[in-house]
Amino acid sequence: MGMTDSPRTAHIALTSYDLETGGISRVAVYLANGFAAAGHAVTLVLCNAKGDLHETLAAELADGVDLVLMQDQRARSRAWGQVRSFRAMRRWLRAARPDAVLGTSNNISWFTGLALAGLGGKRPALFIKTTNPILRRGDGPLLTALRRAGYARLFGAAKAVLTLSEAESRVLAAQFPQQADRFQAVFNPYVTPAFLAAQPMMGVPDDRPLLLGLGRLSPQKNFARLIRAFALARAQVRPDHPLAHAHLMIAGEGPLRGELEALVAQLGLEQAVSLPGFAADVPGLFARTSRFVLSSEYEGLPAVVIEALGSGRAVVATDCFAAARELLGGLPACKVCDLSVEALASALMASMAETPIPEHLRARAGNYSLPNAVASHLSLIVG
Repeated sequence: MGMTDSPRTAHIALTSYDLETGGISRVAVYLANGFAAAGHAVTLVLCNAKGDLHETLAAELADGVDLVLMQDQRARSRAWGQVRSFRAMRRWLRAARPDAVLGTSNNISWFTGLALAGLGGKRPALFIKTTNPILRRGDGPLLTALRRAGYARLFGAAKAVLTLSEAESRVLAAQFPQQADRFQAVFNPYVTPAFLAAQPMMGVPDDRPLLLGLGRLSPQKNFARLIRAFALARAQVRPDHPLAHAHLMIAGEGPLRGELEALVAQLGLEQAVSLPGFAADVPGLFARTSRFVLSSEYEGLPAVVIEALGSGRAVVATDCFAAARELLGGLPACKVCDLSVEALASALMASMAETPIPEHLRARAGNYSLPNAVASHLSLIVG
């Protein structure tokens, strides 16, 4: 992950679908502000302004960042929203002609690449950001073949594919050997000053050890696995074990809320598990947390893991992203386990029996500061 100062001024456009609650939106805003602070002309291009955090995150954009909206209507799906935005995106690209365009996630990179195809004249350099695995566990042969062929063409059209870790670059190079020279790891800006100076959030459950799950209540995050593992671990530990009187909080919203609430009731965990909804003060929540737990099926490089480490909090994670064991290995109280309820329960018990060393956790997250992230991106985008 090379880091050098930008030698020239460029017009850089970042494309995203909207500004919503996921880490991708926060990263896009942080990078846009960082690029502008480095002296570049910056435009953040959105398909629409209907994201859950549009007003909040748009207000955080620096004065030197232009915000361009393709439409101001909520579509019935992201795919349809991109279709409706496509002609407007082509017109903007033809008129603005930025030097470089950065697609900030997997799906928006497709939209961006197609919009640039056949543009004519001097075409902006395309940079793609991979934020989730391209070939995933559980994909059938046909879907795998389609994804492999489609992404090979997209990667081939890009000047560089920005991955979130060296481990992910190695995985992609093995999966797409003809595009192996395209994959370049960068740091994402996850550890902001807010995490380093956070005070414990008020209103979270008393002074019991707090285990935290954080994210959209969706199949990808598999919070049902976390709830079941928490129940299993509590049933196996002695009364004096920290887990015996711990509280599990799963902060977030999404389509599976009803199912998760029913599971909590079924397991008799109403007094030990809470689902309080969207958390506005994430730094304050981490400051109150004993362990952060990631139970996902798959991830790119989860912002929440780096944010937890930057907050000095130990992490227990399923082996759901390429850099999991590389990032968390060797850190006391941090554990990486297989994708099963039993493995996660064992990892929770083992983690809670160890004492984390906050300064070691913060040091592991140190590369993901805003200055490092901006420099690593600019070294590739403008050279």
